[in-house]
Amino acid sequence: PEIGELREPSTPGAVGSITMPHKRNPEGSEHLDTLARLVRAQATTLLEGMVGEHERDGRAWKAEWIALPEACLLTGAALAQARRLLEGLEVDAGRMARNLAAGGGYAASEAVLAELSPRLGKHRAQELLQDALRAGRERGETLEEALRGSGALDGAAPAAATAGCHRGRPVGLSTVAPRLGLALLPTPLARL
Repeated sequence: PEIGELREPSTPGAVGSITMPHKRNPEGSEHLDTLARLVRAQATTLLEGMVGEHERDGRAWKAEWIALPEACLLTGAALAQARRLLEGLEVDAGRMARNLAAGGGYAASEAVLAELSPRLGKHRAQELLQDALRAGRERGETLEEALRGSGALDGAAPAAATAGCHRGRPVGLSTVAPRLGLALLPTPLARL
């Protein structure tokens, strides 16, 4: 609840937590992580198959016969799990905005650094920005206030403050980078 931005879908009759009924455990995410670990374990066996002696003896390809189908099945299960999880994911955008605002907009300092670096040089921009942000935190200021109050940034501060804020609010993930599709669905593995 201290973050409260995302919740996995809940299904009727599912037990949230054995000892805390109000809690929703991220079981789907845990399963997804476990499947990813198992696929990585199979990848090690497949990498070992690259070590072949003479005319690629059977030690390599016999191990591949087990590892490759297993990795494919595990990946298929992971994709199905991820799809279920994402289709029912509950997103609390209001809470995300409040969490970003609670930090005074300092999470947008990367966008500010990107704005300042071409003009001041990366290392100089980093140094000045860190000094300005440190002073701003000590004074209890937001990112924009810290940038505008920094004498060291001079004329660069207003442009940097604009880069760090969007319509007067701290930059969130949706304003920093466009949304990217990570897969062309359905994939051949989804049918598995």
